Amino acid sequence: MIVDMSGKVLKSIAAKYDKVMKGMKETMAGGMIETEASRIYHEGEKRGEKRKSKRTAVRLHARGTDPVEIADILEVDIQQVRKWIRKGASID
Repeated sequence: MIVDMSGKVLKSIAAKYDKVMKGMKETMAGGMIETEASRIYHEGEKRGEKRKSKRTAVRLHARGTDPVEIADILEVDIQQVRKWIRKGASID
């Protein structure tokens, strides 16, 4: 949608300059693709961090660490730690 809208603006501004219009479209689309790639990358990082925290919480609990201490170490909510512990090894 944004690409379509920007295309209309480009047509009105650079109608006489085909090379300029083509270059602008490519540049604008490239920036949007990079933004989407960045969003996907950061989402994956967050998922990986959460998965590691889950596994760590379960392992620490199995070694006798108190859930309150686990929450403090991992910097997550105590309710989340308790949920992870209840689910146990079925983490992923």
